[in-house]
Amino acid sequence: MSLILSLTLAFAVSPDGAPPVLSAEQILEQAAQAQNADDVAKDLRDFSVRINVNRRTEGSRVVLKVERKFQAPNKLWTRIEEDAITNAIKVQGFDGEAAWIFDEKSEKVMILSGPDHRADRKQIEADLKMMRQLLRFFFLRNLIPAVDSLERLDDESVQVDRRTERVAMVIAGAGHLPETDGKPCRLKLWIDTETHYLLVARLEVEGSAPQQYHFMLHAPNEQGVVVPGNTRVYVNDSPDWSETLAIEMKKVGDVEVNDIQFNTGIDEEIFKAPDVD
Repeated sequence: MSLILSLTLAFAVSPDGAPPVLSAEQILEQAAQAQNADDVAKDLRDFSVRINVNRRTEGSRVVLKVERKFQAPNKLWTRIEEDAITNAIKVQGFDGEAAWIFDEKSEKVMILSGPDHRADRKQIEADLKMMRQLLRFFFLRNLIPAVDSLERLDDESVQVDRRTERVAMVIAGAGHLPETDGKPCRLKLWIDTETHYLLVARLEVEGSAPQQYHFMLHAPNEQGVVVPGNTRVYVNDSPDWSETLAIEMKKVGDVEVNDIQFNTGIDEEIFKAPDVD
């Protein structure tokens, strides 16, 4: 049965004056439509974004100003300005084969090979995996084919900020996502009953700590794609977030939009290590 026919039947059998009872599939379809991203989702090639990153690691807290460029499937370029204490500016890159880091102040480049740079490579791999996972949630149209056994659960209230709660439709399903290395996973999604925006996504992968993503401040980018301006990441059911990603805003005319752009065409040379004499 087609989705349009299913929606028609759902409305047809609803009692007069009562809202239709939507299935999990219909809820996920509404959420995908609310992102206004179908044209980009069907051929997502690259993106560029400016974000402020807040990261908790081993009891410490790191604040970073980040500019990031990604090219499918696995090329990553990241310029990082650390907080005022260190005042360091570094560029990290991965061209699909080699990882590297460039210090803008010393103008020195280092290829991240060998056991001494295992931690740096691991961080780049983690950044790549998180970006691909976030893109799956930013483009639900690309999530739909990878999830099956969908079911609708009871609605729940979601705390979107200190003062605001939203009622969310809750759906759950199973899948095999490329971002989880093909391992079986369980997904649970909380979708706003009014805006149909994705508010929370919980990902459980066999052999890994569960991750939960909280999405806030949804707004369009310059291309009209609606993305969350702020994402909080929670790991292993901790009550405290491990990382927050806040997209910077920019003004287009009289309108503030999220400063993230898709499919602009990024020069591949940027992902290669700089030539330094």
